[in-house]
Formats: sequence, C-alpha cells, structure tokens
Amino acid sequence: MRISPRPILLIAIVVLVSAGLHGQTTGAHAQAQTETWRFALTRRIDDYPTSFIDVGVLTCDTSSTAGQSGDTPACTFQVTASTRDRFYAENPMLTPIDNRLAYVGEDGQLYSVNPIDMQPFQITQDESIYIGTAWSADGQWLLFDGAVGPISNGNLGIKAVRSDGSGDPLIVSPAGIDAGSPSWSSSGDEFAYITFNSGDSELVLSRLSEPGITRVLTEVNSPVRVRWSPVDDRLAVLNLNEQTSGLELITINSDGSGYREYPTTFSEISDLEWAPDGSAIFFSFVNFLFRLDLDTGTVTMVYANLNQANGYRSDGTFSLARMDTVAPTATATGEPAPSPTP
Repeated sequence: MRISPRPILLIAIVVLVSAGLHGQTTGAHAQAQTETWRFALTRRIDDYPTSFIDVGVLTCDTSSTAGQSGDTPACTFQVTASTRDRFYAENPMLTPIDNRLAYVGEDGQLYSVNPIDMQPFQITQDESIYIGTAWSADGQWLLFDGAVGPISNGNLGIKAVRSDGSGDPLIVSPAGIDAGSPSWSSSGDEFAYITFNSGDSELVLSRLSEPGITRVLTEVNSPVRVRWSPVDDRLAVLNLNEQTSGLELITINSDGSGYREYPTTFSEISDLEWAPDGSAIFFSFVNFLFRLDLDTGTVTMVYANLNQANGYRSDGTFSLARMDTVAPTATATGEPAPSPTP
C-alpha cells in the first residue's frame, strides 16, 4: 500500500456547519427530490496491503429532512462494479463526459478503466503519482501531482498527460516549488492547483496552453486543497485559518470575486468534491459522507457506510459525476447502510 508523502492534503479538516445535522426546513428544499449520480469510492482490505475501488450509483433524497436527523442517511450506494479481486486501485476520478474512471495503481502509475468491461488502460509509464488527478472537460487530458525530481528533495509538481497515453507528460507548475491538488475548469484549458513553499501556500491558476503564465488568487491566504466546480467558475477551497490553526471552507470565483466563507466547527476529513450540478459540496468524514448545501449552509449525512464490517474500510477518497451517459448493469448487490451517529 502506497503512503502519500503529503498527508495534509489527505487529512484536511472540515465541517459541521453551524446549521449542523439538525438543519431547519427551507423553502428551497420543501419538496422531496431525488438526484442520481455516478459514485466511485476507494476501499482497503484490513491487514492486507491492497486497495480497490467500488463504482456504482449514488441515489439521494434531497428533501428538507433527509439526512438531517443524524441517524438516517439521505443516499443509497448501489455498487455495480468493483476492482476488488481484480487489480489494485486508489484515488478515483470519474470523467465528466463518459463512463471512464481514472485511478492510481499499485505501481504509482495512472490508469483508466471502463467499469463495465473492467479492462485497465495504462496512461503513464514512469511516474510517482500521489493524491490528485483531474480530467479536462473534454476528457482528452488528465492532471496529476507527482515527482518532478528526487522525492527526497520534496520535488512535487503538477503534470498533464493525454488520456490516451500518447506523448510524454508535461510539467505545468513552476519549477522549484512543491505543488499539489490539481483541479480542471469546467470549460477551456484553465486549471487550479496549490503551491507550497517554505511553509506558505498559494492558490494558483494557469492554462495548459500557457503553462508558464500563472495567476495567484491572493484573496485566499493559506489554501491546502482546491476543487473547481463542474458547471461554472467557482472554486471550493480548504483554507488554513492562521489565527485558529483550523481549516475553513471557502468558495470563490476564479477571478477573485464572490468570496464566501462557511462558518464551521472542525474535524478530520479525507476528501472533498462538488455535486455534479454545482449546488453542494460533498466531503468524507471518518465512516460518513456529508453534503453541504451552498444556498442554505445546511449539512446533511448522505451515506453512512464508507467502511464495512466484512473486512474492508475506506480511506475516504471518492469521486462524483453525472449520470448522463451511464447505463449501469447490476453486477453487484446494493449495500445496507447502518445508522450510526458520528
């Protein structure tokens, strides 16, 4: 099992917004509504050095009370395919345009797979990939964070590679500065990432067509993780509050406008992702998946079974995508979700 050299990106802090798990009913969610998305989740087998990815359908009740009682999850996860007993896989990222899944293999290389035929395709050949992967909106490119020099010197940077594996990966972050957490915009070739230099961090934007030209969003002081909205120019950022030494959740437009800070009480979180429609942010916390509604600030528990009792658990890394082009087959049974209170 590979261990990341940069745990601050895997174990960030986030969440229980002041509205809490017992949020009030609002007009925006007075009507029951069902949303269905593709979902991929990394899991690990206890006491055995392997990881696998479960892929399937996340079906969510977005009514005003679903998930807010603290004991009834608002979503169910129907597993339709899994890499378990097939091949090692971790850090999933679903493509925005079709049914492919990018992941990191046991050898530290980037792969993609169609969850229906489960035939891996190797994209990189000689890399050391860590946490982040991100598809371009057209599915032609992938960003990843990996070694750009001897790892002992902390040389971690952002690279771009064609999703068909052709050509050599391009280094698209500045030389001499560690970089991580890449995330691509919903249109064009612009992307965001975070640089780390002597204890300081910056939120940086660049373009694949102009990799030497960067733009820093100075409105965010100490970012540790960034995700770009799949539908517009908003960024979701985990930012270190230097006064409290905790992390705060921020949304901001890519031009620096629209800064919004969500009041939070902090605890450990493993991963962060936008809802495919841009209405909310999902995050994993221990054994649970939560959703922060960006309009109301309400937090709901959407899934309570990231870890399972039959010999494996999750590291919390996950991916969400639209169901537009997906016709999943029932290759695995659904999972009963327990109802613990975090």
